[in-house]
Amino acid sequence: MKPAIILCTLMTLALSGLVSGCEVKQAYDCRRICDRYDECIPGDQDVSACTEECRAQSGDAFEQQAGECQDCIDNGDNSSCIEEAFQCGDECAGITD
Repeated sequence: MKPAIILCTLMTLALSGLVSGCEVKQAYDCRRICDRYDECIPGDQDVSACTEECRAQSGDAFEQQAGECQDCIDNGDNSSCIEEAFQCGDECAGITD
């Protein structure tokens, strides 16, 4: 019985170390944001360049804004690109430029 308890304790500690060692780098998807921008805004956008530029950005302010932008464009209340462009303009300005 004691070896089983010790084994379970060690496995729990090992698992908790793995889980706590995980770090989320970003809570947004640059490709999704740039794809949606390309779908909704007339013109010839370079989705790859937009995605690379977005991924190259850093800083808490940018990450917060990009997360808010993606939340806004993923919002089911925005049923069209026109609504997204109007309602998500503040959140997405500067991310896809």
